[in-house]
Amino acid sequence: MNENYFSGAIDVDGTIYQVALGRTKRAVGIDLQREQEYKTQIAEMQEILDGYYNKLVSLGEIIPPKTAEQIASEQAELQAKQAESQMKINERLLEAISGLQTQIEEMRVKDVSGYDSELRAEQVSGDSKSDRKAGARSKKSDTAGKEHSA
Repeated sequence: MNENYFSGAIDVDGTIYQVALGRTKRAVGIDLQREQEYKTQIAEMQEILDGYYNKLVSLGEIIPPKTAEQIASEQAELQAKQAESQMKINERLLEAISGLQTQIEEMRVKDVSGYDSELRAEQVSGDSKSDRKAGARSKKSDTAGKEHSA
């Protein structure tokens, strides 16, 4: 039956104590009046601390943490800069590719025209060689025909 037994006391300063066996007491809480006094003191101290904090921020001794809006704004700026940088890189790459394509086309034109002229030269020289061979054959056949007829 002693399990639910509570022996306590409220001191003059508003502290609530649990008293064990009438000898030892342990603080377990405070009354409402004292709680209100503490809340008022805490609010006053918080105002003083905020004043000191704001003064240190204005002096530049403390850099306040960034707000979510500031972080989002900085990220958007960074992404815009990265996109701009990527666009410049892409433009340079397109210029380089265009220049290379122009060079390749010029090389193809040179190769094709050079190949055609070489091919024509071979055909012309081949034609003249074949004409010479054909002419030589006809002369041989003409002389052979003359020998046979004589």
